[in-house]
Amino acid sequence: MEIRALGVYGNQLLRKRTTTFMINHTLLIDAGAITASLTLKEQAEINNIILTHSHADHIKDIAFLADNVIGRKPVSITIYGSETVINDVREHYLNDKIWPDFTIIPSTQNPVFKYEVIEVEKEFSVCNLKIMPVRVNHPVFTTGLIVSDGKVTVAFSSDTSPTERFWEVVNSYRKIDALFIETSFPSELEKLAEVSGHLTPAMLSKELEKFRFLGKSRIFIYHIKPAFERKVKREIMKLGIPNLRILRQNEIIKL
Repeated sequence: MEIRALGVYGNQLLRKRTTTFMINHTLLIDAGAITASLTLKEQAEINNIILTHSHADHIKDIAFLADNVIGRKPVSITIYGSETVINDVREHYLNDKIWPDFTIIPSTQNPVFKYEVIEVEKEFSVCNLKIMPVRVNHPVFTTGLIVSDGKVTVAFSSDTSPTERFWEVVNSYRKIDALFIETSFPSELEKLAEVSGHLTPAMLSKELEKFRFLGKSRIFIYHIKPAFERKVKREIMKLGIPNLRILRQNEIIKL
């Protein structure tokens, strides 16, 4: 499995892009950095996107992607998400007010996008991968994802504060080869992290105590807020957690 980190930050600044992962060149998880990271040719090859939740830093580039690929693709791009996420995108984003509804453009028979609703803890298949969505703790309906190709299994926390069910499901797997988990704010801003549904390094340390593959799996940190990047990175590295490091933008992880 190959995972390309197109965007790894929890906000956007110059040369710092918001969350998007590309798996095996065919599947995107979230849509915060598609058009800023990929060539027009690469964008035209996208056929599937999974949205973990509806916050702007995870969905914004579906709008610009649609503009770039319209007329260039013979098939629609499928956008997967929970019923809540799909409804939010339909009603509040691609709604013919904020942005055109690309599920009917250029035609209802051959639109740029089509939606596919996924259910929590009901595994589905896409791009020769099996995906398990699991609810996590965030102010809007959000799912972490467990992704497997039959040989390698990877877990993505998405945006979350301390959570329980995600770890229960993750720990039920025979192995987890890599964990991608958010950490957004420095530990001194724990109350802000709690109210906004994120983690600090101190909170991360406690969450990883729930992970039964700690010490056996590779752990990658992402979603750091750029305004606090230096402090968060220093705090994370002081934790001394084995096999853990901060994910770099544009990095390609091969598992």
